Amino acid sequence: MISPDSESEVEHDEANDGHSLQSRVENSSNPNEPNPWGFVVYRTVYDNDDRWAPFKTRLEDIIDGESESIRSEGADPLGFTLKYVEDKATLENLTSQQIRL
Repeated sequence: MISPDSESEVEHDEANDGHSLQSRVENSSNPNEPNPWGFVVYRTVYDNDDRWAPFKTRLEDIIDGESESIRSEGADPLGFTLKYVEDKATLENLTSQQIRL
């Protein structure tokens, strides 16, 4: 799921860059630009900030390596993105089922 489903996600995304991900997708009129696609990563555990940044770096390194592999096979991963949703007040200790709601 790439577009935000709740007001809090939309507000979080707009706070990051001034535009919601959903509006960027809906307003993409250039057929030569890839529409964003990828994964949303919800942070639900906040007890160790020292491990969060290295986790994101490692995940991005793995994705970058896979992107190179995909390119070498003739496919094009353009538009791929990881969207991090980090809102301790809203997400802390939620289960994956609760996040889906």
